[in-house]
Amino acid sequence: MDFGSRGAIIASILSGVLVALVATIALMALLAAAIVQFDISDAMITSINQLIKILAILAGCRVCVGRGGDKGFAKGAATGLLYMVAGYALYCLLGGEAPSSLLLTCEFALGALIGAFSGALVANLRPRQKTRPGKSAARS
Repeated sequence: MDFGSRGAIIASILSGVLVALVATIALMALLAAAIVQFDISDAMITSINQLIKILAILAGCRVCVGRGGDKGFAKGAATGLLYMVAGYALYCLLGGEAPSSLLLTCEFALGALIGAFSGALVANLRPRQKTRPGKSAARS
């Protein structure tokens, strides 16, 4: 592997992490609006928060790996792990209490696992067929 392809892999992982973080912010804003509008229990908020993490990692892997891309498992695991690390780092920087090391280890492992499966899933999707303007996708 030359430095150019290694740099491209790192750039794709970082772009996936960025997409996941932006997706998290957008979904958290929607969750905040729902909390204000509706009476949502703490247990439900915790469950929705976990779902938001999963959806954000999936979105990040979609960008990082791409449909039919290569190295989906590894790129996805790296995207999920770095997303979780960045999320907890931002949480602590914004004044949140640092969780226990056991919880962090479990969250980071879960992020890497969800990322690995998401990356593998996205890599195994068929790439979209590009058609030229004026040409139909199906030929007789």
